[in-house]
Amino acid sequence: MHMSSITRQKEKYHSLTSKEASQRLKEFGSNEIEQKGAGYFQKFVKWFISPISIMLFAAAALSMILGKAFDFYFIIFLALLNIFVGFWHEKKADSAIKKLQDSLAVQVKVERDGKWQKTDSRDIVPDDIIRLGIGDIIPADAKVLEAKNLSINESVLTGESLPSEKKEGDKCFAGSFVATGFAICRVTSTGKHTYFGKTLITVEKASKRSLLEKDILSISKYLAALSLAAVLILSIVFVLEQKPILELLELDLSLVIAGIPISLPTVMTLIISIGIVYLTKKKAITRKVASLENLANVNLLLTDKTGTLTRNEINLVRIIPKGKFKEKDVLEFAYLANYNAEGPIRDAILKEVKESGTDITNYQITDFTPYDSDRKRSTAQAELASGIQTISIGAPQIILKFCKLSAKQYKDELKEIEGLAENGYKSLLVSVRNGSGEKDMSLAGIILFSDILRSDSKEVLDFMHDQGIDTKLITGDNFAISKRISRELELPGNVWGKEQIAAMDFKTLKAKDFDKVSVFSEILPLEKFKIVEFAKKHYIVAVTGDGVNDIPPVEASDVGIAVKKAVDALKGAADIVA
Repeated sequence: MHMSSITRQKEKYHSLTSKEASQRLKEFGSNEIEQKGAGYFQKFVKWFISPISIMLFAAAALSMILGKAFDFYFIIFLALLNIFVGFWHEKKADSAIKKLQDSLAVQVKVERDGKWQKTDSRDIVPDDIIRLGIGDIIPADAKVLEAKNLSINESVLTGESLPSEKKEGDKCFAGSFVATGFAICRVTSTGKHTYFGKTLITVEKASKRSLLEKDILSISKYLAALSLAAVLILSIVFVLEQKPILELLELDLSLVIAGIPISLPTVMTLIISIGIVYLTKKKAITRKVASLENLANVNLLLTDKTGTLTRNEINLVRIIPKGKFKEKDVLEFAYLANYNAEGPIRDAILKEVKESGTDITNYQITDFTPYDSDRKRSTAQAELASGIQTISIGAPQIILKFCKLSAKQYKDELKEIEGLAENGYKSLLVSVRNGSGEKDMSLAGIILFSDILRSDSKEVLDFMHDQGIDTKLITGDNFAISKRISRELELPGNVWGKEQIAAMDFKTLKAKDFDKVSVFSEILPLEKFKIVEFAKKHYIVAVTGDGVNDIPPVEASDVGIAVKKAVDALKGAADIVA
């Protein structure tokens, strides 16, 4: 990493020693959010103490007392088969997730004993000094001490797909990653004490039982109650008539066995196991059998946007040329003005250049000033066949100040840009001038960027609608972007922003009002969790997501689905990883 522009200043801070870090690790614990789940022994015991298993074992015991050995072994076989199949599938899925997590361990550059070194992110402690560059995942909550052209993608936390600029003194949160620039940060919180770790703690008690489990339990309780009532009544009659005790026990055994749906759990588990095998062939991991039991009953999908319906990539979606310039001219200028830059904007421009076949060979860059949070533009001086040209690309309000425009033209351009923003597009302006300097430049055009939809998103949503499954979009992205996505997906219903959501009272909210909303935008993780909890009162709810902000609602849903590129923490919390 190039660090000439960012030098550690010892008077500002000092790094921890290895001894201090070791002490803090003991005090604060590892930098990880423990996924609390039942161990294998607990899961095994759970199968044994289920109502049906208990009644089966009771019937087996009566069979042994009466000397009916075949009945005893047959009942025990059915009970153990049911227990083994369910336990084996859960164990297999948990092992697959564990391998996924272990293969993606994150290494962090940290300063210890005055020297930079790489260490496992789990060993990071509060007050550690860490160094971050493009693409680095932020391992813990931290405060920016020094930064150069720093922007951070916080989509896994907020759902906002476009990076946020960060300066000295700003906070950055665990789970996000560096989109541009580099920084030195001081760790402020780790593990369960991080911003999102605290959110997880507030909802970690959420638990669920599948609809099939509830139905079987209700049926079992009802039949068991009838059987026991019949046993009690007939036992009293037999005792009063002084019938033999063995005859009484034989009758009781018959009633108990008749009241137990002996084959129901086994048959259902085997059927579900076939479904699990099928999903495995489709590269989907079913972590919990209960989720597959619920999947067939889902009638409402609450889906995330970024990384789920969209690609979570910044794409150049449109070029609006101005004056005498053409689209290919604007694209070429944009490339030259980002010649030596790094980040998603340049990547999007370069991708469009390659796909359009634009000729970018006949030039020589003689000077280049990269984008930073103060200039809000990047500028290149290029020597072309037509002579020296100065080209700038950046924030609309900044670029317009360098352009030679009348008051009316300036006002019209601002109005157009505002309209594009209201439609959910990020706009960058390109300006050019013959010769050196940025004075009296010509406006070459507007370039629009967006996180675009996956090619199959609408097709999938249409299919689910045909199957009787309603879809609602829940995203942390801003209102304008959410509204545009809603139009492109043709989702029926209203789009709610933070004002409507802030005024929403889940205690008084009616289902008919909830049904009128198709998109909830600018949502915080805890609000998303509350929406899921409300929806579960009226629907069988499936929730999809890809970031740590989706963990609480995914865990609370009837069926929680993590997409293929989801973060490890979400994969560990989801019912299905697809």
